[in-house]
Amino acid sequence: VILVESWIWTPFVMYIILAGMGAIPTDLWEQAEVDGLSFWYKLRYLILPYIKPMIALILMFRLMDSLKTFDTVYVLTAGGPGTTTELISVYIYKLAFIEWDFGSATALSYLVIVLVIFMTNVFMRYLILKRG
Repeated sequence: VILVESWIWTPFVMYIILAGMGAIPTDLWEQAEVDGLSFWYKLRYLILPYIKPMIALILMFRLMDSLKTFDTVYVLTAGGPGTTTELISVYIYKLAFIEWDFGSATALSYLVIVLVIFMTNVFMRYLILKRG
């Protein structure tokens, strides 16, 4: 499951990070080269400050997507062996369509929606505060 999710999301993550790195002014790169900064100093003081919002965006996308991921897990493992790969979406599906407990499945679905809305609001407030 981890391999498939990595295969699916790596291009998106790389596009976002490369876009963030493209926003770094070229004169800063040149100054870092002239000063003879090592790779680790460039990474810490030049690259990371510019791509920090992009990393936050990627983490938010992945966190929200992990709450709704169903098809990959269900097709590959059906939540097994046992319940080791059973995500909340797979659990809700099993609760509703295998155990026929639609009330509990609906309640859990609403909790997931509330959690995603809460995380989105926190992320949006973070972005608004960062921009001023």
